[in-house]
Amino acid sequence: VVCAIVNHDFFSMVVNNIQHQFMPSVGGTATIQEASAWSFSSAWKSFSVGLLLFVLGFALTCYKFIKNQSNSVLLFVLCWTIGAFIFACAQVRWEYYLAPLICVLSAIFVTWCINTLVKEIALSKEKHKKRKYTINKFNVIVPCIMLVLACIFIGVSITNDITIGNAYGKTGDTNDSWQNACEWLQTNTPETSVSLQERYDANTFTYPDDVYTIIAWWDFGHYISVIGNRVSVANPFQANVDKVAEILMESDEKRVCELMDALNAKYIIVDYDTGNNFIPVMAIWLNRTLKTQKDIYNTLTFRLYNLEGRGSNSYNIPALEHFKLVYTSTAENERHPVKIFEYV
Repeated sequence: VVCAIVNHDFFSMVVNNIQHQFMPSVGGTATIQEASAWSFSSAWKSFSVGLLLFVLGFALTCYKFIKNQSNSVLLFVLCWTIGAFIFACAQVRWEYYLAPLICVLSAIFVTWCINTLVKEIALSKEKHKKRKYTINKFNVIVPCIMLVLACIFIGVSITNDITIGNAYGKTGDTNDSWQNACEWLQTNTPETSVSLQERYDANTFTYPDDVYTIIAWWDFGHYISVIGNRVSVANPFQANVDKVAEILMESDEKRVCELMDALNAKYIIVDYDTGNNFIPVMAIWLNRTLKTQKDIYNTLTFRLYNLEGRGSNSYNIPALEHFKLVYTSTAENERHPVKIFEYV
């Protein structure tokens, strides 16, 4: 209440962010993988049998807390777990913060299994000395099964870690085609007086007259900024995605020119996905419906990547007049090059 009165803007930001986490993704945000809801298949892929140990550990922790409500540590773990689990269910990206708790609660349950098994063995030895040899099979079989599952959990986790470690730097990073294209951008396009490594005051900053922008789908915005040292209109923070989508999805070249001029854009960079696979995604960002295959063929991004700006009698598409292909990547073993077009 005090925060809402004293600093209403901050309060509104917090409330809006919380709402954003739990509201179902719609429109373009529904296409962002990390913002999608947590699914069982995704959870199982990440944690496998650790999920079972996690659930059992949570139940055991609840039982222990009910028996001893003065244990503030257990209460803290339970509250932390519930909060992290709710966020992970809302968006898969929060799975990172649930992972330590899955390990902690699994460890709590595994410790209980070990203690139960040790006590049962010790008790059976005591009974054996008194010639009253009986054993509680439940207290032996169940802990043994759980310990086997724990070993599987550890084995799978270690295997995944080794696999990821061995693949580091080989997959999942900037591919060679984009690396080469952005390096070409840095050395073959006009420099600007803006340094992308400095911090600026958003309230007072204005772009110098020599600054121009680059159009590319938002996935590749950071490549352009960091490697190419040029200003990208859209980036992985999903800034200006709708503006880029509108340009790439446009079929009227005159309208494209108006949009390019409004953003002071001088180049467009497209790759295979941008010119093919991402077109339905762009349509979602713009709340458009692709009714026929021709709706795809007429888009600027399809015409740039697949036709390189030339016309096509087969598709009844005219040539583009204001876009010139200036670079095609030549990375080793590449099947689908990255292409840069200059707006003229």
